[in-house]
Amino acid sequence: MRKNSSLSVGVDTNFAPNLVQTLTDYRTGGFDFCCLPLCHPRNRRQLVPYPKANSSTTPGDEGASSPATAPQSAGPQNLTEDEAWTRSDMLLDSSQWTTVVVGKMSSWLDFESEDYFIRLNSEKVFWQEAQWAIHLTLPALLLPTPTITPHHYIPPPVTSIPPAVSTVTPPVSPSLPPTPAPTSAATAVVPPTVCAANYAHLIYDLLQRASFMALWLRIPLVSPTDSAKTDDDDTDEYESEDTWEWWNHIRTRCDHHTNLSVVLEVTGDLPSEEHLSRWCGEPVKALIIPTSVFMRNAKGFPVLDQRHQRFLMSMFDHDVQVILTGQPHHASGLVPYKAFLQTLYSRLPAVPYQDQAELSYLDYLQAPLQPLADNLESQTYETFEKDPIKYKRYEEAVHAAVMDMKVSDNTEIVVMVLGAGRGPLVKAVLSVAKSTGRNFKVFAVEKNPNAIVTLKNMKITQHWDNVTIVSADMRYWEAPVKADIIVSELLGSFGDNELSPECLDGAQKFLKPDGISIPYSYTSYLAPLTSEKLYNEVKAHNDVAHFETPYVVKLHSVHLLGKPQPCFTFVHPNRDILLGNDRFTTLQFHMNTNATVHGFSGYFQAMLYKNINISINPETYSIGMFSWFPIFFPIRAPILVHEGETLVITMKRASGKSRVWYEWDIVAPTSCQIHNPNGRSYFMSL
Repeated sequence: MRKNSSLSVGVDTNFAPNLVQTLTDYRTGGFDFCCLPLCHPRNRRQLVPYPKANSSTTPGDEGASSPATAPQSAGPQNLTEDEAWTRSDMLLDSSQWTTVVVGKMSSWLDFESEDYFIRLNSEKVFWQEAQWAIHLTLPALLLPTPTITPHHYIPPPVTSIPPAVSTVTPPVSPSLPPTPAPTSAATAVVPPTVCAANYAHLIYDLLQRASFMALWLRIPLVSPTDSAKTDDDDTDEYESEDTWEWWNHIRTRCDHHTNLSVVLEVTGDLPSEEHLSRWCGEPVKALIIPTSVFMRNAKGFPVLDQRHQRFLMSMFDHDVQVILTGQPHHASGLVPYKAFLQTLYSRLPAVPYQDQAELSYLDYLQAPLQPLADNLESQTYETFEKDPIKYKRYEEAVHAAVMDMKVSDNTEIVVMVLGAGRGPLVKAVLSVAKSTGRNFKVFAVEKNPNAIVTLKNMKITQHWDNVTIVSADMRYWEAPVKADIIVSELLGSFGDNELSPECLDGAQKFLKPDGISIPYSYTSYLAPLTSEKLYNEVKAHNDVAHFETPYVVKLHSVHLLGKPQPCFTFVHPNRDILLGNDRFTTLQFHMNTNATVHGFSGYFQAMLYKNINISINPETYSIGMFSWFPIFFPIRAPILVHEGETLVITMKRASGKSRVWYEWDIVAPTSCQIHNPNGRSYFMSL
C-alpha cells in the first residue's frame, strides 16, 4: 500500500565531468536525485604501496598472486602532491549534497582478494571514501555488489606485517579512523557460499560510526553467472546462485542494522515469482533499472515486458524509488524512460478510503486489546462500529437462525447479546426482529460501566422497549430466563486471544439445550513470515519481553512463507467443558525458497451460523472488514531456512487460575528457545 502520490526517480552516473551542469540537467528533466561516484572511476588510489618484485610477501601468501604480477588495471592514477583525489565539496552547497546526491563507492575495490596488499589497500580506500561521504553529509551511500568467496579459498594466516606495509601511515580522521592492519590471525576455513566475509566487517564498522547515513547495498536480482549461463552449460558445474543469500549473509552479520538497506538491480531475466515476492519482506530502498532491460514499442519509445511491469508494480506498493542507469536509446535521453515508469506507477489502483485511514498503522506494532481486564474507550468502540461488513454478517446470521427455529410467530424468542458494548449488535438483533415480525426479548449484557451509560441512553432515545440492560460480567450473571440465541463479538485477532472461550464457557449455562450460539466456532491460523521491518521494530526495545509479546499489526513489509494453517479451534456451546481450553499444536511448512524467518502471523475465521462467516485469514478474507488486524508472534533470533526444507513450529495455549498465555517456538530445521514460558512476559488476565 503506497504512501507517496508520485514515484521518485533518480539517475545513476558513472562520472560527471561538470557536476553542477549534470545535476542541473537531470533536475530540469524532472529527476529527483542523482547517484554520483565519490571519486573518478579511473582514480584507483594506491594507499598501500606494493613491495618490490623480489621482496618477500606476507607469510602464508605464497599461493596468492605476487605483488609484481598484480593486475595493472588496479594500479593507481598518478597524482602530484598538490592534487586532491576527488573534487571539492564547494562545487555544491550543503542543501544539494544532503538532498539530491547519493554517493557511490568505487566498484573496483576487492576486499576478499587473496593478495594481502590488494585487500589492505581496498580497505584503506573504503575508509577514505566513507570519510568523504560523511564529510559531505550525504543521505545515503550506495555500496558495490558483494563478491562470493570461492569455495576452495582459505584466507592465509598473518603472522607479521611486511616492512613495506609497516612503514606506511594511512590518513587518519579523528571521527572515523581507518581499519588497522591485522597483526595475527589463525587459519580459518571459509565454508561454501560465504559472501563478502571481509566486506561485511567493513560495512558493520561503518554502520557503527556513521549513524546518520543510510547504506544501500547493491544486489542483482539474478547473479551475473546465472545471466551468462546458456542451455549448453552443465548444471552440475554451474549451480544457480540465489542473490538473496548475498544480501542475507551481510545483513545477518551486521545484526539486521536499521540503516542498512538493499537496492535491487533489475536484470533482463527475472527469478521465479516466489523469489521475487520474498523481497517484499526486505528493506528495499530502490530499484536500479538498466536501459538495456527496456524494449522499444511500435513508436520507438522504451517499455518493459509484462513480467517486469508486474514486479515493478508490486514493489511500487512498498514505496521504493527507481534509479535509471545506462546509455539511453532514445533521442530525448532518459526522459522517456522516466515517463514510462511514471505512467506505470499511475496504473496502481487507487487506495480505498479505509486503507488511506490505515496508512499510519502499516507495520505499526500495537498491544492486543484485553477487554475482559480493561474497559474499552469510547473512541475504540466508535472505530469498530464503523465496520461495514461485520455487523451485516451478524445480522444475516441472526436472521437465518431465527428463520430456522420451529416456533410459532407469537412465541417469544429470547436473545442475549453478550458483551454488548455501545449497542451495534443490539441494533442488528432488533433489525432482525423488525424484518421477521417475530416477538423478541433482548438482554444486553455488558461489564463496562461506561458503555452501560450509553446503552441506557439508547434504550430511552431509540425506544428499545423490549431490551433489558444488564451491567454484569457474563461469566457470573444469573440470568432470569434461558436464551434461545446468544450473540457475542468477543473475538481477537487470533480468535481466542480476547478470552472468548473462557467467557462463553461461563455464559453457556443460561443457553437452552437446543439453543444457538453466534458464533458457533472459530479457528485460529498461523503462518511463518519474513519481515526485517517488524523484527527491527521489536528489536529496538532491546529486551527479551518484547520478543515474547504478540502484537496486533497491519502487515505490509512482509512476505508469508506459506499458506496459513489451522491452529486452535473452539466450539460453542462447549460440550466438553471439562477438557478446558488449553491447546497445543505442531505445524509444518514446506519451504519453496531460501528465506529468513522473523516470526509468525496469526489470523482467525469465525463461523457465525451455518456457512455465514467472518474471516481475516488471507485465504478466506471478508473483503471490506477492518475490525481486526493480524497478530504477529516475533522470535528473538531470525532463523535461516532453505528451499526444500520443512519448517516445524509449535504453538501452545496455557492457563492458570487468573491468566491465559501463549508459548511458541521453532523445532526444525533449526530449533530456537521457547518464547514466553509460563507467560513470563505476556498473558491475558481472566
